[in-house]
Amino acid sequence: MSMGKEQLEQIGYNILDSEFYQKYAYKHYWTSGSSTEVAPVTVTYDSIEIQLVCKNLRGIKQALAKLVREIGEHLVKRYYVFKYDGSCPNAARIYFK
Repeated sequence: MSMGKEQLEQIGYNILDSEFYQKYAYKHYWTSGSSTEVAPVTVTYDSIEIQLVCKNLRGIKQALAKLVREIGEHLVKRYYVFKYDGSCPNAARIYFK
């Protein structure tokens, strides 16, 4: 059984208040392509994606692991950081059970 929308949204709000977000994430929307607005934190039906402002990923994996512990490891299926080619910001994604 997957997590409910309200619970995921609440986790998204908690992420906005987290040290991880304050240190590593975009604080505003950005435009992808010519017209697609991308939020700094996107909540979908089974995951949350955080757009990262930093180009250097040093320390990010450890910081993301700390965020997952703060959220509750029992709620998280998997998480990772992925590096883009420069056309988009790097991002962190957390999948939930």
